[in-house]
Amino acid sequence: MRTRSICALLVVLAGFAGSNVLAQVITTVRVVPSYLASEADNGVKMDLSSFPITVGLLSNRFAVHATFPYEQLHAEVPVTYIGGPLFHVPVGGQVIDENGPGDVVVAPSFAIVEGGLIHRPWVWVGARVKVPTADSDKYLGTGKYDYGPDAGIMGVVNSRLLLFASAFYDVRGDTQYVDYSNTLALTGATRIRVGQISGLTLSGTHGSGLVEGGSPVWTVTTAYDHPFRNGYSIYGGAFKELNAPGNAYGVAIGFIYREGPLTWGG
Repeated sequence: MRTRSICALLVVLAGFAGSNVLAQVITTVRVVPSYLASEADNGVKMDLSSFPITVGLLSNRFAVHATFPYEQLHAEVPVTYIGGPLFHVPVGGQVIDENGPGDVVVAPSFAIVEGGLIHRPWVWVGARVKVPTADSDKYLGTGKYDYGPDAGIMGVVNSRLLLFASAFYDVRGDTQYVDYSNTLALTGATRIRVGQISGLTLSGTHGSGLVEGGSPVWTVTTAYDHPFRNGYSIYGGAFKELNAPGNAYGVAIGFIYREGPLTWGG
């Protein structure tokens, strides 16, 4: 089932690239592996390494991005005890080591306003769909579809400053064990040119809680990129979750081809 879903997505992307409507289509590639370490208040520790490949097809008005990740998970569930002084029963103590394909995410977009010039921003609407290609038995995904609309604006202020803002509403599929809440993620970011062509990107994302009564989470990211004349850019950054029920942080480093660290419809 997962293989058929991935093949169907590849066929859609191929058709998108060959469409007469998108005669001036540009293909972009983003390969930015990341590492996330977290420890929840209940003592559960998790290390997640992700190796995603994102392919983008862009024209003047249309864009679609598809991300195909491979993930490695290591989790440690601590021992807890139930019962009183006479019946002190240990529960848990599980160690999980799994790896495999993650969930594929497809994000088509349409530019309401075509930007690119100073004081004329990109304005777009679109959608994101998470396809459950990951194995839920390996804890690499929920096994359910997530989907929802998004919208954004990105504009060049001057030769050194670019501003970006987006909103994404995610309708999450419930599992047998967890009833997820639909979430709203609001992101604001800026890229500041440093030196001749390099850039420093600062961004913050506010996401609502994943379950009813869950605390909202702020994620802050700092990243550096340096483009080369052949269309490639190196990219590296670090991120940290704030106000989360626990402690989570991570790093990411990789390359981007024919696209910036902030892009419309992405």
